[in-house]
Amino acid sequence: MKVSSAILTAASLLLTSAAAAAEDGAFRNNSVLRGGKRSRGGGRNGKKHSSSDSSSFDDDMVTHGGCSDPVGAVLNLFDCVTNKDSVCAAAGYDPGFQRFHNENFTGDIPVSEPDYWAGAFAVVDLSFDMKFTNNPSPNRASVRYIETVTTTDGLSLGVPATFEYPFNVTILQHEHVLVDVDDDCNFVLWDQYGDDQEQTDVDVVVADLLSCVSGGPCGPA
Repeated sequence: MKVSSAILTAASLLLTSAAAAAEDGAFRNNSVLRGGKRSRGGGRNGKKHSSSDSSSFDDDMVTHGGCSDPVGAVLNLFDCVTNKDSVCAAAGYDPGFQRFHNENFTGDIPVSEPDYWAGAFAVVDLSFDMKFTNNPSPNRASVRYIETVTTTDGLSLGVPATFEYPFNVTILQHEHVLVDVDDDCNFVLWDQYGDDQEQTDVDVVVADLLSCVSGGPCGPA
């Protein structure tokens, strides 16, 4: 799971700027916000995750000490994100937490702050389809999944709902992550692998959405 850098830099500001823009008529010049039908593209709460086609857990993990179920910690995080529970999603990170995508450090993202997640949840809906889970060694989880990213229809940002791009756009991300946790099951390392183009597609549509609700261009004509 790699939330777009565009969300990180601008989404939290949208929660306040969108309301102000709506009041002064900044959205009036954006025909996309007046309707349309075109669509492009396809703590923890402990609730059941979206789906799991196969899973494998090492029953001997509990004998090694440490975190009894690293995969369970990852699935609980996915539940928090799917349910848009920002406090839950921000829980369970080690102070030294690091995240990588295709062996590249993604920067210091404030994942332990609920406001970060609240901003992300205002812009996108996220869900996860599990394909494989395993605890390959103590304090490590291996999870392969498809992440579905769908941009808001506008209502969460205080604008009329629409299916016009860049709203209600769905993008699939095929990802495999190796997650290291500490003995208390707090996340230490998120080492993710996936298609760079799928990540870029999300960045582009989110950037277009942020531009659109701010009164700028809404993306390609």
